[in-house]
Amino acid sequence: MNTITTHRLGLAPGVAASVSTVPQASTLRGRFRGLWRSERGVAGIEAALIIPLMIFIIVGTMELYQYYRAAAILDRAAFTLADGVAMQRELFDSGPCDKSDNICTYGAVAQDLLTPLNFAGSGWIIISAFEATEPGSGRNPPPVTWKNSSEWSKRYSGGGTGGSAPDSLLEPSSGFPPANEDDTLIVVEVFYDFVPFALSAGFWEALAGPRRMYSRAFYRPRFAELRELS
Repeated sequence: MNTITTHRLGLAPGVAASVSTVPQASTLRGRFRGLWRSERGVAGIEAALIIPLMIFIIVGTMELYQYYRAAAILDRAAFTLADGVAMQRELFDSGPCDKSDNICTYGAVAQDLLTPLNFAGSGWIIISAFEATEPGSGRNPPPVTWKNSSEWSKRYSGGGTGGSAPDSLLEPSSGFPPANEDDTLIVVEVFYDFVPFALSAGFWEALAGPRRMYSRAFYRPRFAELRELS
């Protein structure tokens, strides 16, 4: 609404005059139009900055979820396989892979344990048995430790060709539980090549380390030494 302001001027007594000022409508429209364009420009700049950041956060969150889910699956598979092997009274290395006392059975069930991961194309397991050293003799005998090499070791993969087959990462002097006389230890190592989203594949290794994931589990045999495969 236009307003009329009246100013009384100092004139001769009895004489009054008024001056009216009325803002032009076109001037107001120009000012509102400029303000509208300015707000649209600021909104465009904000969107250009915020939208890529939001996409990065969403993709990064999904990526971390996929990675830690895969790590949890690898841990579960390693402990399940090691526990299953350790419960056997003897182990065989021949025959069909459908009985719990045949070592190849555990290579066959790894696919199910690692579901929904792509074990067929990007997974490997290594099952090994380690024996403790014999107790020494003399006044200051050396302590009982784990032997540097395994008694036996078996490697299984899903049959895929993705990536190179890994080598065992076991070092008996590092990470193993304490060794006692006549001890045997079943160790299962699980490897998996994590495949990130295409959007983050280029810098995944720089941000989160190597793509090849690794987990291992240790179990002492329950009923027998299991130092040999029949």
